[in-house]
Amino acid sequence: MSHIILTDERIRELISEPKDVPEGLGSLGRPMPERNGHRHKEFDVASNSDNLFFIKLRQLCANPLDFSVILAYQLPGLHTLVRLRRYNGKHHHTNHLEHQRFYGFHIHTATADSGRW
Repeated sequence: MSHIILTDERIRELISEPKDVPEGLGSLGRPMPERNGHRHKEFDVASNSDNLFFIKLRQLCANPLDFSVILAYQLPGLHTLVRLRRYNGKHHHTNHLEHQRFYGFHIHTATADSGRW
């Protein structure tokens, strides 16, 4: 199978495409299921296009400020998800592409150079 390349322009289009707020996402009052010290939840996201999007939530039980919220896009005709954008809370990690260390709230956005999908 050949690799699918998403251009930076296509990534920006997918991120900016209007999407409906999934039911249950607006009111996070109901606790998320817990597994291995983390809470996890995933939502299908509807849009007016034929594009399939998902929001994935992950939160460390011991530290609610240590979280990730991912906007993912499913490649057409495949089960492959591309993480278009990831919003992170307070935790230490290194971005392996740019070799930057992070601690604190920050956002990662996919680029054409992020890899092959």
